[in-house]
Amino acid sequence: MTQTIEAIILGRNDDYEPGWGDRLQSVLAYNRERLAGTPFDYRAAFVEWNPPPDRPLLSPQLAARFPFVRCIVVDAAVHRRLSRGRQQMMLNFPVNAAIRTSSADFLVITGGDILFGEKLCHQLARGEVRRGCLYRAERVNIRSDLDFEHLSPAVVEDPAGIVSVDTCHEAPFDQPPFINASGDFIMMDRATLTGLRGMDEGIDFARLHLDSRMSTNALQAGLDCQLLGQIFHISHSRSFSRMPSSYPDHDYTWDCGLPYLNGDNWGLADRRWRRLSDRIWHVSDESTGAEDSLPQTRNPDLDRWAAKLGHRLQQRRKSQRTETPSGTIYELALAPARHGFAFPEVGLSFDGQLTASAHRHGLLASFTPRQIGKALARGERRWVGLDLEVEAGELIVCAGGEPLGRQATIGAGTGRHIVWFEATPGMTAIDLRRFRAGEPAPRAQIAGTITAANFADDKRRFVRGISGRVQYFWRRLLR
Repeated sequence: MTQTIEAIILGRNDDYEPGWGDRLQSVLAYNRERLAGTPFDYRAAFVEWNPPPDRPLLSPQLAARFPFVRCIVVDAAVHRRLSRGRQQMMLNFPVNAAIRTSSADFLVITGGDILFGEKLCHQLARGEVRRGCLYRAERVNIRSDLDFEHLSPAVVEDPAGIVSVDTCHEAPFDQPPFINASGDFIMMDRATLTGLRGMDEGIDFARLHLDSRMSTNALQAGLDCQLLGQIFHISHSRSFSRMPSSYPDHDYTWDCGLPYLNGDNWGLADRRWRRLSDRIWHVSDESTGAEDSLPQTRNPDLDRWAAKLGHRLQQRRKSQRTETPSGTIYELALAPARHGFAFPEVGLSFDGQLTASAHRHGLLASFTPRQIGKALARGERRWVGLDLEVEAGELIVCAGGEPLGRQATIGAGTGRHIVWFEATPGMTAIDLRRFRAGEPAPRAQIAGTITAANFADDKRRFVRGISGRVQYFWRRLLR
């Protein structure tokens, strides 16, 4: 049985690279030819985002030449409303618009300069791809001076033309979801991508790492992950690897705040969609109000699967919330803030004043509560907490040693907090992180860490309770 696979490609007529529009057409023709005779009917969704007002649209030409291409033109006013960064091209909103309006069986988020490799096409030809799996491919960067009018696998995959490889076979990128250059090939079935609700629309200031967030989000929802083969990327001068210092993005810590789940209006569902021709749609910034103009293909089976995945993400988000200890709690140990460790460009004074520069993000400081690694007594639940007040900016308090684990965001003006975590075997510390660089520079007063416990066993609870209370009041007297 033939299934449809739709490539999602973004672009605009802005001289991103000389001849980019012509290369895009060569890529479309090449990839369709590679999948001819396989169980997949190749299609493409081209999203023309924020088109320059003084340039002709690319969409009419693409739709006229390729009957397997549909186009979505998103008005510049939509970009101005949504973007909080310097970039003229966003990724999350246009990709999500294509996902939400697709009728294909499988979707692959890719680029206009990505050529499918032979091994990848052979894997697809076997027809063994399935629902609920994230499929990735390793990116091989090739020379840009090829004859794009006469491409063939022998030319594209010639070892002499390889510039570099963004490996998925060496640490730290050799484990699912293989996030190295993942944005050039993320493939899933439509039902799964709909359930995940696409890329994170909460990141309105950057393009980088949205692919890593999305791939990681998929694994948080319980998906499997598989490498299919290689893709071949036409090297160009405007990639992040060539211009990292001038790339139009704001710095942020990509693995904070996961998993995410976009709102019900994800994919520009609340904007006005208008059909320009059989395969070209225009999206304006006009609100639809109660009227739904989204050209969406509904399917009861798809909707059930999507709802199931959404529920998984919601449950995962709940499991990562911090939790206040319940019942009678006995303090076991205190550690002042000065026992913590501050990372470079972060100040931590003797009295617990934490400061960092405005451009600093990521891991700022780490605090190791006393007795965090001590064996638990029978019936004991141990808790560790960080006592702090954020005076400027916003900080994330995380369970150290738990990648993508429990966390709480504390902002300035919210008063003094004790952020509690139930101690687990994998937890090694309490970390302070910052999600995004920018003003205001973060500042906080850290009192220190607290270790406490409660007990299910009455005798142990009585003995440890007396000991804990004696230590507690003794320390209070010495302060």
